[in-house]
Amino acid sequence: RRTTITAMMTMLPRSSSQFRGRRHASITRLDYTSCRRHSHVVRRRTTITTNSSIATLVVGASGGTGRAALQGMLEGGIAAKDIYVATRTVHSSRAKELVRDLHVNVVQMDLDEPNSVATALKNSRAQAIYVHGTGADKGTADPVEEQRALDLAQAISTCTNIERVVYNSSGGPEREEDCRVSLMAQKRRIEHIYSNAIPTTTHLRATLFMEELWKKYTRPSTLKGTFPFSLPPDCSLQLLSVYDMGKCAARVIQSATAVDDSGDDDSLLEPFELVGKRIELAGDELTISQICAAFAAAQGIPRVKQLRLPMWLLRILNGELYNISAFYRDEGYHANIEANEEMFGIRLLTFPEFLARTHWSDTSVSYETMRYHDVTTNNNDDDDDEESEEEF
Repeated sequence: RRTTITAMMTMLPRSSSQFRGRRHASITRLDYTSCRRHSHVVRRRTTITTNSSIATLVVGASGGTGRAALQGMLEGGIAAKDIYVATRTVHSSRAKELVRDLHVNVVQMDLDEPNSVATALKNSRAQAIYVHGTGADKGTADPVEEQRALDLAQAISTCTNIERVVYNSSGGPEREEDCRVSLMAQKRRIEHIYSNAIPTTTHLRATLFMEELWKKYTRPSTLKGTFPFSLPPDCSLQLLSVYDMGKCAARVIQSATAVDDSGDDDSLLEPFELVGKRIELAGDELTISQICAAFAAAQGIPRVKQLRLPMWLLRILNGELYNISAFYRDEGYHANIEANEEMFGIRLLTFPEFLARTHWSDTSVSYETMRYHDVTTNNNDDDDDEESEEEF
């Protein structure tokens, strides 16, 4: 009587175009709070047990958005004592902050020193690896990432105790040659590096990270009432929080302990349902107008207007940004949000929830100091569901 997630997926539509504006179809620019989270998929009650937390080495999470990913991993079921954050300097202020606030461990590792990588793998007693990043957060392809990926993959492949590898990749075209955005093309090459060395690697392909909108080229002007974004107002955009990326990574790592609530002794969810797959992830999908409305609601102002630069001007000023904008406009991501939630057994954050949990309107907080906070909300979006959103 074994039931698998794969069987459930056959009942779900594959293309995100079937979800265009579905979550927020009735939202006006000034009435974002009236939206409802609709879920029409068949629920499968699955509980992810966390009795056997797996020792996990996390690479590339000591700075930038890494803290959000770590918070998600903790929420996803990996105990703080079993998380080892790789960092070049274990005594840095960032490393000490992670230990103090999240109670995780830090381990010294320099991705440019192969011996250092091997030592870190040994010292962390890791059974799983989550690669959040291996280069600077520049928005463009970093040449050093591929060499670092090669060295890391080679080191991992020699460790017999490592059972899971999860890579934070990018959504977009499946084939490298179809990627006009350099970062997406590089992510495909790195996917091949990890898969060739460790065939069980799971590639979680992110859509636009919501955290990107916290950066200095977007947030300051948005807080003043103008959102700079070079897409048509009715263009749909899929987004994902880094917090949920970390949570999904934890679910992959913990997937062997997912059991069916039916009580059947043979209902252990097959580990291969998540392991070794390429999965595009999104937590919300909105038009640019709806994003502006969400900003306005979070900031408590009547309206946030869009400042849209002409594409031809963008092409002259920033070729890579033009390519990204053209991708959003012409192709877009194709994550199946409801299928994501069903597959991982979690409820992904919507964009308004993200804004609330990160205290978007607090002008004393910056991208560098942004944190996720618990926010109590009266959310009755699924009044027609007998089971909680957190159970599948």
